Amino acid sequence: MSTPSACPQQQNRVREMILDSIPWKEELHSLIGQLTSTALPFEYDEDDRSDFFIERALIYSAFVARLLLDAKKTTDSINDYCMPVGSIPNKLENPEYVSPLLRRFPEHNYYDFENETALSVPCRRILNQIIHSFVIPAFEVDETGTVLGFFVTSDKSANKQLYHIKLECWVKYLEMIVNDDITTIDAHFDREKGKWVVTRR
Repeated sequence: MSTPSACPQQQNRVREMILDSIPWKEELHSLIGQLTSTALPFEYDEDDRSDFFIERALIYSAFVARLLLDAKKTTDSINDYCMPVGSIPNKLENPEYVSPLLRRFPEHNYYDFENETALSVPCRRILNQIIHSFVIPAFEVDETGTVLGFFVTSDKSANKQLYHIKLECWVKYLEMIVNDDITTIDAHFDREKGKWVVTRR
């Protein structure tokens, strides 16, 4: 009979989710370059893979950005940052009854593009919209193929609205994360809340 080995927690060193943020920020910087340099054909071309490249860069950038936030590798000001976006209302009377398979693209049949309103929303909400996207992210492109922005909504928001985000606003936010440095960490125990409060500046 073999002797039971020690439990994995005793054998292996437990590491943080992200020990070093520098490689992840370098990766995010690379994704910014892909987002800003990829041009899309004005007319659909099934042999062109630029759609895939920019979709991948957008979705991956949201994952990396949220990973850095969740790993506490950014200052509190980044966590609280808000972004200007457009909100396009859902125009269906009962959207919950329409098959989600028919609503994979953010089309005029489902969203009222003529009544877009301006909002300022927490960037974490936009991260979640991309990561949990209900629709296939669609890009706003001019006649030269330059990407101007994108449209996205999560499974929780799709029946209410579609978000329109300008690419320059998204890139600005990602650059803030890349360039963000924590210089001071303060911690104190809040007796009223019964927990430690940590401030990162």
